[in-house]
Amino acid sequence: MVKLALLLVSLVGGAYAAPVAGTSSPYEVIPKRETGPAGIDGDDPAIWVHKKDTAKSVVITTSKEEEDGGLHVFDLEGKSLQFVAAGRPNNVDVIYNFDFDGDKIDLAVAACRTDNTICMWKINKNGRLQEIDGGKQPTPQGFEVYGSCEYKSAKTEKQYVFVNSKTSVYLQYEIFEQEDKIQSKLVREFKAGSGGQVEGCVVDNDNGWLFLGEEDKGLWKYDAEPRGSTKGTLVDSIDTANGGNLYPDVEGLSLFYGINKNEGYIIVSTQGLNAYNVYERRAPHKFLFNFAIKAGNGIDEVTETDGLTVVSTGLGDAFPSGLLVAHDDAKTLPDGTTAPQTTFKYVDFADIANNDRVQLKLNPKWNPREEDD
Repeated sequence: MVKLALLLVSLVGGAYAAPVAGTSSPYEVIPKRETGPAGIDGDDPAIWVHKKDTAKSVVITTSKEEEDGGLHVFDLEGKSLQFVAAGRPNNVDVIYNFDFDGDKIDLAVAACRTDNTICMWKINKNGRLQEIDGGKQPTPQGFEVYGSCEYKSAKTEKQYVFVNSKTSVYLQYEIFEQEDKIQSKLVREFKAGSGGQVEGCVVDNDNGWLFLGEEDKGLWKYDAEPRGSTKGTLVDSIDTANGGNLYPDVEGLSLFYGINKNEGYIIVSTQGLNAYNVYERRAPHKFLFNFAIKAGNGIDEVTETDGLTVVSTGLGDAFPSGLLVAHDDAKTLPDGTTAPQTTFKYVDFADIANNDRVQLKLNPKWNPREEDD
């Protein structure tokens, strides 16, 4: 769809500028692993970090077609461990240390489009998904869910989930345990961006910032607190003629946590360039460089990424400096044909950090279960 959109706007003299000749091309990295088949229309990944042995961490991915909708679970070699059927889930996130029945548990949360719910599963100690009481929470009648992301407030320690519609309406729910099941409460509703289509979002839990992508506009930032301002800041745009660094569609977002709340990086999928933009975590979120994932190690090139995720935690010997996982819209087979199902590619974050543009700082001891004061 994005290829057609770019062609049409170029024919009518639209504002979506192609990369300017002579400018720096994206830095190239190659994937270290890839998953097995991950659904007809795979979209978004999340990484669950194992509490005791990070080498046993898993990657959870969404498949959003009606006929094979659900969540896939893969190990760090890309081997399939589990599939859980669900109603077209998208934008999966991991919630750590959720208070439930006198214990602290981890959850996988997504927006399920079939019945327009917030859908959740318990992640057990081995990284497998289990049903949980209250794991399906409704949204208002007539609201059509599209994307979602989680937020745990450093101010109040309350847990929230943001869910959006294609028309850029955001709902913010507090989720909590009551009577031995998950409950939810709508605490905020606002219109995001300029009113265009939104999907991907990520929250900086330490700073309380919500970042979201408006596909044909750019990267926005909002206050993530339920009583915060609903006025957003446009961090970067697709208006390359006037200094923007993005190309439509603006899709998946993720956050690389640094050693403190000012260190780290925002990573954004910019589909029109088959690349990923890197920004400073600290305000005003300066654009640093972009990179692309090319073919190598017997794995094909990544194109038209929707969702992506990154963790700075060292994950055993396989990914000691952190891991980035990116959706690949079409897996190209050795004979040049396209596989019937999508896959997800694993990139060693050290390969991204040690680029020839801007050296990035690593943080392999980051623990997602500990908040940064």
